[in-house]
Amino acid sequence: MNVLIAEDNPTSQLMLAKWVSDWGYDTPLLANDGEEAWELMKDRTEPYLAILDWMMPETDGPELCLRLKRQDDKPFVYVIMLTARARSEDIIEGLNAGADDYLTKPVGPEELRSRLQAGQRIIGYQDSLAERNAQMQALLAAMPDAMLLKDAEGHWLEANAPTLRLFGLDKVQYRGKDDETLAEESGALSEALLSLNAGDQLAWEEGHMHREEVALPGVPDNQNIWYEWIRTPLFYPDGERKSLLMLGHEITARKVLEERLRSAAYYDALTNVCNRRYFHEHLRKMMNFAQRSDLPLSLCLCDIDDFRRINEQHGEELGDQVLVSFSQLMQQTLRQADLVGRFGGDEFCVALPGTDAEQAVMCLERIGQALTEQPFETAETKTFTITASFGVVEWDGESMNEREFIRAADQALHQAKQQDSNAIVVYE
Repeated sequence: MNVLIAEDNPTSQLMLAKWVSDWGYDTPLLANDGEEAWELMKDRTEPYLAILDWMMPETDGPELCLRLKRQDDKPFVYVIMLTARARSEDIIEGLNAGADDYLTKPVGPEELRSRLQAGQRIIGYQDSLAERNAQMQALLAAMPDAMLLKDAEGHWLEANAPTLRLFGLDKVQYRGKDDETLAEESGALSEALLSLNAGDQLAWEEGHMHREEVALPGVPDNQNIWYEWIRTPLFYPDGERKSLLMLGHEITARKVLEERLRSAAYYDALTNVCNRRYFHEHLRKMMNFAQRSDLPLSLCLCDIDDFRRINEQHGEELGDQVLVSFSQLMQQTLRQADLVGRFGGDEFCVALPGTDAEQAVMCLERIGQALTEQPFETAETKTFTITASFGVVEWDGESMNEREFIRAADQALHQAKQQDSNAIVVYE
């Protein structure tokens, strides 16, 4: 173990050096004043036990101790202050300067030896903590996911590189600051930072691991970035809040896949309107709402006139374009509250909440008119337009169940197809 002895009295210095050597410590560094001791110690690369006399020329013991303790980037120094002063005020001054121990002169060898042994144990603890901290830092650096540790008041204690990059804090001194303060830093993603607060509070209130999936707002060039945050609140034995550990794993790819699967389950792949299953589920909800609110509800079944001929003469690729354009035209013409679904082939169904049969007919007339104004071009650069047939029924709110409601619209559509193009028939 390295030892420094800073003592301006030659006799006392030699006596202390002999004791230290006899006790098995490495040959001590000797300094006659505070400045000489500082030159010996300022560039140290290993921990030291330092025995400092209070009264020395140039720089006294408390000042030297203060300088050594301010070197956060250097190995730890355990300081034992020696002085003839025994007043409590002097002891407090020495300890405030950073001294770890204090002995009054004359110093007995056994008392000094026991204090050095205590200091050696402290340095051992410091080395162990430094090693564990280095291991933790290496672990944090190797983690691909975000890791964040906050204290009970929400101040950041530790964060790894993925966390800092995620919130735009790569070049920010973050320790000791809360989300609100960090959100004001230059380059910080303030919206994403402030979105953490609600989940933090829930974790503390629940008192156990809290899991949530959130879309982080305000992230440039990627407005749909998703993270799963796992928060674990830590408590002292008496139940007082200690710290909050947060682990964040990006799940954007999973969310995109879930959305694709949901879309495949509920939406038609070609036209992107809802499929039969989704339409039936929501039609039931619309019927229940119409009954509770005593508002009208109309249903329309429609298909494209002579669609088979279009496929046969111009090919299925152009037929698909017609289906897509027809569905887009209906969505653009209808309200956001209206529901469009593809039942199969060229047959579509439209639910119109808050709309009676007369209003539904007016809406469908606008669709029919728009169809005549939208030309399609064949491979031979010839153009044509399409028409459609519409069957409409207004729900009576009592006698018709869902199947009967759709069947009535289908019967009206069948009648419309027997008439001219763009025919609209209301079920009676």
